Amino acid sequence: MSSSRSLKHKPLSYVDVVRIFSELEADLQDSCKSLAQSTVQLMQAFNSISAQLHSVDLQAMMPPVKPQWKILRNSYAELALQLRANASTISARIKMFCAVILPLSIRSSAGQSSRSHREKLHVLQSYISISAEQAALTFQLVEKTVNLISLSNSTHTEIARIASQRSQSGQRELQDLAQKMLLLQTNVQNVFSGSSKLSCPDVTYVAFTAFRLIAAAGRQSSKAKLPRYHLTLNGNDLSQMSTLFQDLDGTRNAVAHAQYTTQISHRTSDVLSKAQTAISDLVPNQMLTLETALTLFMGIWLTLQADCLEIVNWIQNQDNPEPPSSVSAYLHGYTIYSVLATSLDNYVEAIDLQHFANTTS
Repeated sequence: MSSSRSLKHKPLSYVDVVRIFSELEADLQDSCKSLAQSTVQLMQAFNSISAQLHSVDLQAMMPPVKPQWKILRNSYAELALQLRANASTISARIKMFCAVILPLSIRSSAGQSSRSHREKLHVLQSYISISAEQAALTFQLVEKTVNLISLSNSTHTEIARIASQRSQSGQRELQDLAQKMLLLQTNVQNVFSGSSKLSCPDVTYVAFTAFRLIAAAGRQSSKAKLPRYHLTLNGNDLSQMSTLFQDLDGTRNAVAHAQYTTQISHRTSDVLSKAQTAISDLVPNQMLTLETALTLFMGIWLTLQADCLEIVNWIQNQDNPEPPSSVSAYLHGYTIYSVLATSLDNYVEAIDLQHFANTTS
């Protein structure tokens, strides 16, 4: 779904987003499973490239590169497992929100003692505090992810430079590809930076991140559904995020074009060129896979935080009879969180730990 297109329509309400999540439940589940499979495939690609770089080192075409690749491989494996653990934690917290916090929030205060009222607030505030601590662990992965993609990109840039020097063709294309990949890295970092600075965005933000996941990883039938939902990111911060996502998508397409152009113009069969081609495929895929997962996870935490704070303010201010949007949806039998929890569970289950067990070879 185009970010620029979405800005032409009025914003969706919380109830609208709940309805959309319900309609796209199967699509989001499939997309989370596909995202997990991409995570595993990247690990397999790291292993395959390790064998290629072993041959490169044997021929002494450049300073030994396999030791650096081993570090990158192990760092990726560690990060992938941390993302899997984060997804499991998020799922558990939002299930608790549905099973405990929402029912507690609608428990009538009429006839309750001040002590009972304080206990209710204590439970809610304790939940918020623990959730904030666990959310911080997710946000801390941003720096680790940025470092990994930076080192991965630097490794590709160096290998592309050596491959260009050894080739009589495709030198300009290799340089252009390396530059486009550096721009993609910058775009990913900008998205992370913007997401980290958001404070209690409305529910359309997590819907937007879910839409992007479906568009990137979902089936064609899933993607075909998205244009019916006119999603608008309102407010200065969210409008800026829409622009950042649009920049990222544009660079992603430019990288894909540069990859194709390089493969056409740089047709050599030596082991270094083959390794460069494989790495030029892996690094952008790694950037986009990690960005998609982390952005979704951060979006869920931010939405949960916003909903919790609204509930606390509502309970503390009994003069306002209108319940928060998340509570109102729950009273009508709906919530976005059950769909998100099931989708995250699919993500966790689809990441087979055996692919990440050996990080020493």
